[in-house]
Amino acid sequence: YLLVCPQTNRSIVIDTPGEADDLIEATKRTQVQAVLITHGHFDHLMGYQDVVPELGAHVGIGSGDIGDMPSPPQIVVRDGDEFTAGTIKLTAIATPGHTPGSTCFIVDLAPVHRRHTVPRRSGKVRLARGVQTAGAEHHIPSVFTRRCQHFLPRPRCRRAAKRRQKRIRHLRRKASR
Repeated sequence: YLLVCPQTNRSIVIDTPGEADDLIEATKRTQVQAVLITHGHFDHLMGYQDVVPELGAHVGIGSGDIGDMPSPPQIVVRDGDEFTAGTIKLTAIATPGHTPGSTCFIVDLAPVHRRHTVPRRSGKVRLARGVQTAGAEHHIPSVFTRRCQHFLPRPRCRRAAKRRQKRIRHLRRKASR
């Protein structure tokens, strides 16, 4: 994904897809603030070697997946960390399970853009009412807006189900503030 603030033209890249040419081309029209990796599986890092040197932005990933990176990241993403690009604010949510360092991001748009949503799946660069996105298809949406239902993977055991419910309650309380 490429999230772009329409007012400032600042952006954040989330994951580096295998076909990185479209993403690199789209970022040339923006000021990239950071490259955030949702987790360390190869399909999220396929274009890493092409994208990161081209952008020159700091790279971040959850602490449990640092060992999966082709090069050491400059940012260790922790639960609750916030990243901004103009009027767009991302809040990191640690969601270990898929991988030890899996991270999702809540996108908090400025009040004037709150009704706009980021498409769950994209593959082409397109304008979605003020938010540009680009990226590879993703089996679990790792980027979502506060207006969307919070998506966390379905648990496989009771203990995980309780943790998930607790996390959802926490997110709803946090979003209502």
